[in-house]
Amino acid sequence: MIEIEFEKPNYTTCKCCGNRVTWLTRFVYKDNEAIAFYYATFTEHADEKEVKCLVGICEWENTENEEYTKVTGFPMVLWVDKNQQANVSLLDKNEVPWENILKGEILDREEALNHPYKEEVFHITDHIFWEDKEIINFLIPKN
Repeated sequence: MIEIEFEKPNYTTCKCCGNRVTWLTRFVYKDNEAIAFYYATFTEHADEKEVKCLVGICEWENTENEEYTKVTGFPMVLWVDKNQQANVSLLDKNEVPWENILKGEILDREEALNHPYKEEVFHITDHIFWEDKEIINFLIPKN
C-alpha cells in the first residue's frame, strides 16, 4: 500500500505575473518503506491549469541503510481535462524547473517511457490525484 507524507507547501512569487507559485515536496512509502519522493509546482496563471512534477524513484544498495544510493527522476505534467479526467504526460527534463536531483539523474521523455520503473511512477501519480489536496484543489477548484 502506498502512503504519501505531505510536507508544508512553500510559496514564491511569479516573476512574470506576480501571482503565487506553490512548491511541494512529498515522500512516498510502500508497506512502510520509503520508495520515492516527488516535487510539484504550480502557479495561478489564467491560461494554464497544470502542475509540473518530478517523481524520484529511490534505490538502495544496502536495505539496512536509511540513505538511498541512487535516484531516477521522471519529469511530468499533470492536468485535468474539461471532462474532469486526470491526465499525466511524461516530459523532457528541460521542461521542468528542477535541473538535477541528489544522487541521480532526470530522464528525458523517451528514456522514461521505456524505463522499468514507469509503472510504479504512474501508480504514484494515481495516488497524487487521489490524495494530494494541494494539487487536487488547484486542478479541480470548488466553485
